[in-house]
Amino acid sequence: MVNTNLGAKSKLGFYQLAPEQLQEAVNVALAAYKGQIAAIKNNPVVTWHSSIQPLEEAAESLDRLWGLLEHENAVVSRLEVRKIYEQLLPLVSGMHTELLQDKQLHDIYLRIKQSTEFTTLTAPQQAIIEHALRDFKLAGVDLPAMQRAEFKSLYTRLAELENTFSNNVLDATEGWTYHITTAQKDLLAGLPQHIITAAQNKATAEDKSGWILTLDYPNFVAVLTYADSRELREEFYLAYNTRASDQGPLAGQWDNTSVITEILAIRQKLAELTGYKNFVEYSLVTKMAENSVQAKEFLHSLLVKVKPQGVREYAELQTFAKQQNFMLELSAWDIPYFAEKQRKAKFAFSEEELRPYFPVTRVLHGLFNLVKNIFGLHIIEVPEFITWHASVRMFKVLDQNKQLRGHFYTDLYAREGKRGGAWMSECVTRIRFASDLLQNPIAYLNCNFAPPDQSGVGLLTHNDVTVLFHEFGHTLHHILSQVDYYSVSGLNGVEWDAVELPSQFMENWAWQWQVIQDISAHVETGQSLPKEIYDNLWASKNYNAGMFLLRQLEFALFDLLVHENHATVVKKGVHAVLQQVRDMVAVVKVPANNRFENSFSHIFAGGYAAGYYSYLWAEVLSCDAFNVFKQNGLFNAKIGHEFLSKILEKGGAYPAMELFVDFTGRKPEVAALLEYHGIGV
Repeated sequence: MVNTNLGAKSKLGFYQLAPEQLQEAVNVALAAYKGQIAAIKNNPVVTWHSSIQPLEEAAESLDRLWGLLEHENAVVSRLEVRKIYEQLLPLVSGMHTELLQDKQLHDIYLRIKQSTEFTTLTAPQQAIIEHALRDFKLAGVDLPAMQRAEFKSLYTRLAELENTFSNNVLDATEGWTYHITTAQKDLLAGLPQHIITAAQNKATAEDKSGWILTLDYPNFVAVLTYADSRELREEFYLAYNTRASDQGPLAGQWDNTSVITEILAIRQKLAELTGYKNFVEYSLVTKMAENSVQAKEFLHSLLVKVKPQGVREYAELQTFAKQQNFMLELSAWDIPYFAEKQRKAKFAFSEEELRPYFPVTRVLHGLFNLVKNIFGLHIIEVPEFITWHASVRMFKVLDQNKQLRGHFYTDLYAREGKRGGAWMSECVTRIRFASDLLQNPIAYLNCNFAPPDQSGVGLLTHNDVTVLFHEFGHTLHHILSQVDYYSVSGLNGVEWDAVELPSQFMENWAWQWQVIQDISAHVETGQSLPKEIYDNLWASKNYNAGMFLLRQLEFALFDLLVHENHATVVKKGVHAVLQQVRDMVAVVKVPANNRFENSFSHIFAGGYAAGYYSYLWAEVLSCDAFNVFKQNGLFNAKIGHEFLSKILEKGGAYPAMELFVDFTGRKPEVAALLEYHGIGV
């Protein structure tokens, strides 16, 4: 059964407590957690069952409640929720550090590690002990009292700054709109009809005539990709890429410049306090990459292969633009527009033209069929549940024996008050309590696709489909865990540069003809995507792959450099470091007032600090893993079962490399990534 411990008695699902009730619940859980720690420390008996199991259960209870508030703050952000979140954040983050700096608690874990009991523990239990001892060190447990206090203060401040960064990005995104009057109607030329309709509806809702375009991601991408008006494209590019900065139309409002500076300074100080040269060294302790040299060599080895192709692609695009009578040098806001026109000229379709073939309901139907075929899963919609928005849906997941594995929500559409991007987060994590009660997991699958039309039908581009498959991979990783211990269940305890393996693995399936047939059904005719269009789609798979990978390399190298060379950051500034990377990597010039870094939430407000390289690192793993299916039959149920049992079910209980080798029979090879993107080896 699913145990939530939140007291709701009617419908399964999201427990929609009022913010002040949730605040009280978190405070109660914090007090209970502290009480449990005190009881464990006062207990002369030190064993797994007397010490670690109670801590696991207390941590799960606190994290589940805190996760509810984090989720609500992300998807229905409003002032009262934000205020409560900000009030509780220092308490929760401070509690985390206080726990990891508790020498007496550290010694309890150490005593178990050094006892004969340790050899009798299961691999997941041993991993929890090992991970905890590592994390105690990373939190400065061995530091003198004054330095421990300094670490805790810095860590708490860092959590507050990361939250401020995220809020600033959201506020800046929602703080800028573009009003097109009836007299300016020509500016709408080229835009998809669903974007125009949504803009008209927004204007009507605000008692204005004409159209109001927002900066949410579906609008931004549509304008940059399809708007014939170069003026409009430039306006949107600059507004989007100067968000939360001292530049652009909202210059100085919600400016993250000083926030970034303080974040980097704190991370450097945390690293130094715990004996590391810089934050990259500190961060890599919990990752697969052994050191910064290995991570950078990996990125530079890709750069050498990718850069020549990126240069060729850019030159070809410039030539194509000239053939369209565009005689200027391509600016950053011209690239998506002419790239889409070039794609259509080369492959006889555009992403927007594919949208009618991918209704959300049909895509989900085909996706669920896919995981039934390869993993034996049965996914069934839950008709009644408590939710936070009318568009949210909920599903339960059964395995091949019809045993419940867990549930997940889908929250797929962009809206005001919801942070941008796509992500999976945990609602409930699998754990088996000391009472033998098994709690099955629940996940949130969040995206920001264009909202449904007036008929209520949501339509996806193929790029949207790959995003959905990606986040569903994370969802499976969380839900299918068979680990009974909270700290290494699901994604918990998984090395950060391996977390993307299941998600990027799932993206591969979104390109397969058999899958495309099942996930597509034209919204008017019900016809699957025609084979000739699919052939063109497949031919376009690696279109401008070099430029795409160069962009990822730019992000990853900037992330490592800005966290590795703090003296340079202090001397020259964050923007100068980014420009240094662009000079080395980029083929597309950006304007001097571009401040992408001020909205780079992955590294300044998310979990990817000194770890953005993980996307490319994990893609090597995912491409290599998918090759096992290609070599043995795409829908080979035996191989699917092995991926399920050797990767998805293992959580963080075993080293990721060990799991990968167990599945593939060897270590990963970079060639698989290059082959996937059509880059010559």
